[in-house]
Amino acid sequence: MKCIKNIGISCLYSYGFIFVFTFILTLLNYINFIDGAFTFFMIFNLVLSVFIGGFICGKRSLKNGWLEGLKYGFVFLIILSILSFVGFNSKIGIKYFVFCSIILVSSILGGMIGIGFRREKK
Repeated sequence: MKCIKNIGISCLYSYGFIFVFTFILTLLNYINFIDGAFTFFMIFNLVLSVFIGGFICGKRSLKNGWLEGLKYGFVFLIILSILSFVGFNSKIGIKYFVFCSIILVSSILGGMIGIGFRREKK
């Protein structure tokens, strides 16, 4: 039950960060401030938010931050894939697998770094 709670809280933080950063990027794109680099910033937004979610998941776990980050990455990819395939009718290709591996590596690194920032309970 604690694992599900950790992953759920991490997902809320990630999706909140995605929402806020996407809103800011949309405003900047609207005023033509970041015309050519919009897709780069959107991918950076997603990778950074997954890293933050893995960091929070690793920080809240007791051991094996890489495993917690991996679990979180899989849950995040499942939710993202369902939204992508059902909502936007996307196709599976080599770009999709590269994207999934980048997301998984980002969440694993976040979990590994997050376990180092964990506070000891006394």
